[in-house]
Amino acid sequence: MHLTLKFLGEIETSRVDAVGAGLERAALNRAAFPLRVVGTGTFPPRGRPRIIWAGIDTPPELIELHESIETQMEALGNERDSRAFSPHLTLGRVKSPHGMNRTLRELAGLNDFIFGEMIVRRIILFRSRRLPTGAEYTHLKEVELS
Repeated sequence: MHLTLKFLGEIETSRVDAVGAGLERAALNRAAFPLRVVGTGTFPPRGRPRIIWAGIDTPPELIELHESIETQMEALGNERDSRAFSPHLTLGRVKSPHGMNRTLRELAGLNDFIFGEMIVRRIILFRSRRLPTGAEYTHLKEVELS
């Protein structure tokens, strides 16, 4: 599982080093911080769900890191996200509506459930490809928080 801080879409291989350097600048002098996973939901929130997610309490350190990454990526020519930052962990993609009513009832019972806490220690730049069998992730760059 991962928490997407910035979706870049298709980037040329020649730009990977520049993006990695931008992530290093965004992480500069930022300490590791705790993150709590709490609650569940779906995207879209109404109608037929396509994604099931677990929520993230949003500490100021996460907001500041996200904003710093946005600033660095914008300087490299990437557009800022037009949607508000909505941190979440994707638990799964819905491929069939079969059994969805039951699943939604069970998820509703977990709206305030605290799944646990973790320490954010690094940022990883991934390349992702959607395959019929699911997503495939390739690790391109890792940046440690102090």
